[in-house]
Order: sequence, then structure tokens, then C-alpha cells
Amino acid sequence: MMLPIPFQMVLGSILAYYARANIPLATALAWITNPLTMGFIWYGGYRFGTWLLNTPELAAIDPHIPIASLEWFDQIFPYIWQPFFLGNLVLGTIIGSLFYLVIAHFHFSFFKKLFKSDG
Repeated sequence: MMLPIPFQMVLGSILAYYARANIPLATALAWITNPLTMGFIWYGGYRFGTWLLNTPELAAIDPHIPIASLEWFDQIFPYIWQPFFLGNLVLGTIIGSLFYLVIAHFHFSFFKKLFKSDG
């Protein structure tokens, strides 16, 4: 989950419990996005979105505008929200689907081997 909220680990564990999923895995996967890695992940998604939409990256942003200020939301955010949203959505879907296929493959292989050995 790429939620910009605190306590992702708790939310992921609760959702895993109600979905009857692997709680330790859901908890551990919530550690991937933390305050140290979230900026890199979001910037990568933004860059991917600019590539998908073929829009120029905002390299010459005024450094005097404080990030997340009203002025920033008024002048900068309208230019970056579309590539940011699309890039992160597409990357999340692709990476999530790939991990689903990898885990499903190992799950299927494990049970195939387990039932084959039981004879």
C-alpha cells in the first residue's frame, strides 16, 4: 500500500486479518514505504508518469516556494499531479501484479510438490 498516512503497518495487519491473508507478510511489506524511502518511490512514480504522458519534468521549480505551502499548491501542484498520480498508479499495478504472479507460482509449486510427495 502506498498510503501517505502513519501506521501503515497497523492498517495492513488489520486488513490482512479480515481478508484472511498472511498477517506477518502484510506487516513486513508495509515497511517498504517509510519516511526514508517514500520520497524515492514517489519521485520514481512521478518520473514514470512524465514518461507515460510525454510531459516535461519541472526541473526549474522556484526554490523559494516552500513545499506544501499554499503558494506551492497554487503554482506547482497543478503541473505535477497528473504524472504523479498516473505514474504511481501504473507502477503500483504492474509491480503488484508481478509480485502476485511470483507468489502464486511459488504457492502452486509448493502445494504441487507437497501433494506429489504424499502420493
